[in-house]
Amino acid sequence: ISIVNNNARIIINIKENTIIKIGAINIWGNKEFASDDLLFDLKVGNSFFDGTMDEVKRNILKKYLTQGFIDCKVDYKSEINESTHSAKIIFSIEEGERAIVGSIDIKGNYRTYDYLIREKITFKIGEPVNPDEIFNTERAIQKIGLFDRVSILDEGKIENTNLHKIIIDVKEKKGMAVELGFGFASESPNNPFYFEDNIIRWHASFKHNNLGGKGESIFARTQLSPHI
Repeated sequence: ISIVNNNARIIINIKENTIIKIGAINIWGNKEFASDDLLFDLKVGNSFFDGTMDEVKRNILKKYLTQGFIDCKVDYKSEINESTHSAKIIFSIEEGERAIVGSIDIKGNYRTYDYLIREKITFKIGEPVNPDEIFNTERAIQKIGLFDRVSILDEGKIENTNLHKIIIDVKEKKGMAVELGFGFASESPNNPFYFEDNIIRWHASFKHNNLGGKGESIFARTQLSPHI
């Protein structure tokens, strides 16, 4: 910073780093998907950034997870050549075994019919175990409004196969509620403290949110006002 005639002059020196370009991309261990299907927009000649590599790694892992490879592992390493200002990227993949939905069981629905829950399931027996669809199903069942808790669990393999047992575990809300109460009301609007003509008002209400286990609701309210 220099000051001349009450004016400040600020000089900022910038030293740019050398841009590293991707010179080669290798993928090891992929059998289910072709390499080109896993790289997305990553290409030779692109600028090299660790953040971009992390994003590609996450996208590769998600692709495998949504196809049932729930034990898949993905990693990468980079080899920088300072003389050519280039990077060699190597992705290593351990695919593991594809998990298939073998059965779907429901528990915890003591009052609610199974079909109300099953019609919200977004995956089927014989399809790959997909964490995204499990999450979507949990949300859809929760929106029915009959449960305090919904959780979907993969309880592992059925015997020695790649078929997995899926459990939908719910905790039902209280289906029935009864409310009783009373209050006072004056028949003399000009004197609210005139208790001789006051009325005690009793009221009762009944609500059921899951009538017959079919998710149907009923509400009733009555009021009784005898003189005292």
